[in-house]
Amino acid sequence: PPPGPDPRLDIMLRALLPKMCEHPPVLQRLRLDGCAVGDDGLEALAAACDRGLELEELFLERCEVTVTGCQFLAPKLRRRKLRMLSVRGNLLGDEGCELLADCAERLDLSAVNLSPQVLPALGDNLR
Repeated sequence: PPPGPDPRLDIMLRALLPKMCEHPPVLQRLRLDGCAVGDDGLEALAAACDRGLELEELFLERCEVTVTGCQFLAPKLRRRKLRMLSVRGNLLGDEGCELLADCAERLDLSAVNLSPQVLPALGDNLR
């Protein structure tokens, strides 16, 4: 696949947000579970956030995401915290989990390959 954002997800998000808009539509819940969007998909989501995408809940379970994808998305999500973020079943490790710690009121970090040492950094928003 070519480098850069996942083309399928990017096309869908561009259809929702064709350009920067003053009052973007709020997409309350986006569930991409099992879609294998990977880090490129998170890059596409980050670009959509730059164009005004506002999410309340994001589900990225078993999507083949790594710490690289978290590096794309975390800075965008910190601008406006999600109510819920689930990244269950991805290989994020401690670094990826720490990047996402401040991105949502509630986090589901089940089966993401994190060590007990990172739990204090995650705070009380774990599910």
